[in-house]
Amino acid sequence: KKGERKRFLDSILSERIDVSSRQEQGNIQYAYFSPKDIEDTLLLLEIWEDEEAFSSHCNSAHFKRLGELKAKYVEQTLIEKRDTLVTKDEFAYSKDCSAI
Repeated sequence: KKGERKRFLDSILSERIDVSSRQEQGNIQYAYFSPKDIEDTLLLLEIWEDEEAFSSHCNSAHFKRLGELKAKYVEQTLIEKRDTLVTKDEFAYSKDCSAI
């Protein structure tokens, strides 16, 4: 939602949702990126070992808590699921983002 990116991210970090996700069995990467020129956008890149690990993540308490935070702070969520890793050239915002 307009002007809520910082509060949303602060909530994720203070509740350690990012840390909990990275510590899960099968997590390869879980990283937030903040586009420099798009004020109200936050990108999340998740990589999981397999579908079972991802499914387990989706059933975790911190995943459910993230959903509650999204309901409060996020207007729209776009999800792109791939079976292959994203290359740097494919990651359009990579040059214009700050990793968090």
